[in-house]
Amino acid sequence: YFIVYPSASMSVKRWPVEKFAQIARRIYQKTGWCLLVCGTDLDKAVTDQFLALIPDVSVCSLIGKTSIMEFIEVIGHAKMILTNDTSVYHIGVAKQVDTVIVCGGYTYERYAHYQYSACGYKDPVLVSRKMECFDCGNRCRYKGYDIYPCISRIGLEDVWKAVKSVIEK
Repeated sequence: YFIVYPSASMSVKRWPVEKFAQIARRIYQKTGWCLLVCGTDLDKAVTDQFLALIPDVSVCSLIGKTSIMEFIEVIGHAKMILTNDTSVYHIGVAKQVDTVIVCGGYTYERYAHYQYSACGYKDPVLVSRKMECFDCGNRCRYKGYDIYPCISRIGLEDVWKAVKSVIEK
């Protein structure tokens, strides 16, 4: 199975659910792997939106059904992870799972960009759109957006290219 975790701690940090759905469909079509969704009841609304867009994908849902230790084990047995949430990202890296994170620049150096391979771990694949304001510390200078521009400007094909490279290696 593969995991897509379309949730995020704040809605302004969430890559569009529609794009996650398109990538999930492509992964499923290319691999035949079952999609597993997981998280807490707080992730349910976003995950339900996501799942409504991919009725043609084989899915197993563990939303709200695991303890934190079970959640970690579920992540650790995945073939790959696609997320924009750093909690799932860090667990995936620690468990040596191929991980792709769609990440904005708001806390890029603090929470996303590490040299894991220097410590003997697989490096994850980070997909981001560099902007002059990277590492703003969640103090986005752009007002009036539903999603931070450093997330919303990340293209579907950029993410697919990253995911495809992980699948094909």
